[in-house]
Parts: sequence; C-alpha cells; structure tokens
Amino acid sequence: MKRTFNILSVAAIAGLTAVTSCAPDAVPEMAVVEKTESIASGENSFDMDYRFEYLAAYGDNDEVARKIRQGQIVDFFGSVMVEALGTDEFMNDPVEAAAAFDEFNRMGYVAAAAEFPFDGFMSARSWTEIVNERILAYTVEEASYTGGAHGMEFTKYSNYDLQTGHRLALADLFSPEGLAALPGVIAGRILEDNGETDWQALAAKTCYCDQGDVYASENFLLASDRITFFYNPYDISCYAQGPTKVEVELEGLEGFRDEMVEK
Repeated sequence: MKRTFNILSVAAIAGLTAVTSCAPDAVPEMAVVEKTESIASGENSFDMDYRFEYLAAYGDNDEVARKIRQGQIVDFFGSVMVEALGTDEFMNDPVEAAAAFDEFNRMGYVAAAAEFPFDGFMSARSWTEIVNERILAYTVEEASYTGGAHGMEFTKYSNYDLQTGHRLALADLFSPEGLAALPGVIAGRILEDNGETDWQALAAKTCYCDQGDVYASENFLLASDRITFFYNPYDISCYAQGPTKVEVELEGLEGFRDEMVEK
C-alpha cells in the first residue's frame, strides 16, 4: 500500500489582497490536507488522490472560521460517510475528517471489489476565492470510478458569509420575486449558450429536461459581477449531455441584493 499525507499552511492565496485592503485585521488564512494512496484488493486497486483546502483561521473571528471550516468539511468529504461510519464527531476537525474519509473509501472499495473485482479511482480538489470582505466562495471538483457502467464527475459550489460563517442560500441573495424569475433567466441562458431560441428545438438535439423542470440550483458560485449555476450530470439532463454551467451577470438581475457584492 502506497500512502502519503501532507498538511500545508497557505498564507497567501489568490484574491487575498482584496480582503487585506478591506479588512486588514481579519485576513482569511487557508490550510491544505493532501493525500495520495493506492488501496489494494487482490490483483486490483483503488487510487485515491485529493487536495482539501479549508479556512484555518480568520483573525479573531474563531466562531466564524469554525462554522465555515465545518461547512467546507461537509462540502468536500460529504455527509454520506457519516451514516456509513455511524458517527459525525470527526466532522469538526479537517485532519480527523480526512482520516475518516480514507477509512470510508478503504472499507467501501475492499467490500465492493470482493464481490465485483475492478480497478477504481477517486480524485478531488478544492479551492477558495475571496469575493470581497463579506463573501468566501468555495469550489470542490471530484472525478471517480467505483464500478458500474461509467465513472462520475461532479462540481460543488458553496458561498459563505464572512460576517456570520453561514452558508449562503439563494433566498439570502434574492427577493421572492427575483427567486421566482430565476428559472426563466437560466433557461434563457441555456438556450443562448446552445445557439437556440426555442426549447423544443434544443430538446430535439440534446437530452435536456422539459423547460418547466429547469430550476434555480443551490449549487451556485458568486463573483463580484456574476452568479454561476452548475448542474451536474442527471440534474437537468442525461449523463451523455455532461454538466451544464450557466453564468448570469448580476447587473440588472431582478431581485438581486446588490449589497452582498458591493466592495
């Protein structure tokens, strides 16, 4: 079994300058847990490789940092292993969460490969962007093959309030009227991105769902000038269609609360 495990401190990350100029006494400090391991099962193996970036400290705002860090642990390692392992105690500590995740994958692969031998892998990366002194945006990308007809790839976005530590939902950013209008805006952008003006014409050459089933996903990422919605395979289309990424400019967007991204 080949295994490496590293914990790195990251004092300077992309976008940190913007926060330093706005809040010099509260600079987000990141840390990284990295892991590479090959899990053997007979003649087969499962290769695990990940890089987990998380908020280690935020000035004197210990409670805010703790809430965001706990959210990032769930974002990256997922809540499914809590049920599988029968405890959530490790979800408060990044290193303990990483160790639990490793054990979860070892147990899962060994059990699955004993019944249906296969070579598998899991590769995941996460990174942080500081939008402004109010918002920390977080991205997780993962690709894996755990048996079956094909592998899977997914992207998960989260946005955290640096004042409270809470994960932001669309309802925090839009008025009720703005929320109601979002599915139509998103469907219109999907049509535009595919060079179509009619959903039936789009459906004829793709495998998107019915237009009425397009929804405003909570899987979104904020930037200073836009909001990006990400739909993984099977969310609004078949696997063969692949993921759908929809970028919408914030300027003039109905019901958006501009104060969230004002510098």
